[in-house]
Amino acid sequence: MPLLLAIPFALVLALGAAIASVATDAPVSAFLIIGSALWVYFDAKKLDLGRYKTGLMNPEVVTIGCFMVWIIAFPWYLSARYKIILGELPLKATGEPPRNDS
Repeated sequence: MPLLLAIPFALVLALGAAIASVATDAPVSAFLIIGSALWVYFDAKKLDLGRYKTGLMNPEVVTIGCFMVWIIAFPWYLSARYKIILGELPLKATGEPPRNDS
């Protein structure tokens, strides 16, 4: 999902979870964050996120980011995932750059 759609999507999810938490007196927001962070972890592993230039590093880091700052990390992951699926994100360079030992 493009970032300009992922941000409002995450905001609507957060608002809906907050309203549901108040209406049901249940920690719906916590379930949303935990559930989506776990989904991000397994999905990022499946996509091999660490191979791409996303700024998200690896599945573990993006999952921790979802637990700590969900409103930033979750839309960022959705946007990166969208670009990976479309083949728009380049792979990280493999190996070390050549050294100049003169």
